[in-house]
Amino acid sequence: MPFGPEEQVNWDMDLLLAHGVLGLMIAENRDGLPLWRFHRRAARDSTGHQLSLLFYSDESTANMLFDWIESDPIIESAKSAGLLTGLINKAEAFENASSIAATSDRSWDPAIQRQWPSFIMGVSATWLGLIEELLPDAETEKETLDQKLARYHLANERLTELWREQGQHALLHHLNALFGYEALLIQRYMRF
Repeated sequence: MPFGPEEQVNWDMDLLLAHGVLGLMIAENRDGLPLWRFHRRAARDSTGHQLSLLFYSDESTANMLFDWIESDPIIESAKSAGLLTGLINKAEAFENASSIAATSDRSWDPAIQRQWPSFIMGVSATWLGLIEELLPDAETEKETLDQKLARYHLANERLTELWREQGQHALLHHLNALFGYEALLIQRYMRF
C-alpha cells in the first residue's frame, strides 16, 4: 500500500482488507487452511506498508485463494483508487510439517519456532473477530470504498482504544499466567 515519505500509514486499509476480503475467504475455506495468520508492517524502507496473509494449504487451494483475492471487488476498487499498489502471491512448497517452523524468527528456540504458527493464528483470529465486533452498522450493497473505509476507520479507532486500555490485562496478563507469572526479560524497547 502507498506509504511515501510524507504519508501517514493507512491502518484502516489493513482492517478493510483483512475483514472485508481475507476474513470472508478464510471463513469459507477453513477446512483447507489448517494454519493461517496475518502480518502487518509499515516501515520507511523498500517494503513499506504491507498486510500479509500467510497460510498453509495444498497447491490447488492456494491457487484458488490467489484467484479469489485478485478478483475481489474491494481489491479492484482499492487498486483503482490508488490505495493498493499491488499484490504479491507467493507459494512455497514445504517437504514436511517440521518446515512450518521456517516462518518463525530463526533466532528463537526451535520449540517456540514450531509452536509459533498455532499461537499467532489464534491471535490473528482474535484480531479478526474484534474487527467484526467493532464495525459500526452493516455494509450496504451500494457502499462506496470511501464509505467502507470510514466504517473501518471507526473500528480501527475502537480497536486501538481497546488494545491500549485493556490489552495489558485481557491479553498480556493472561498470556503471562499461562507461563506461571515468571519474569519476562525485556531485552530492548521496541516500537513499531
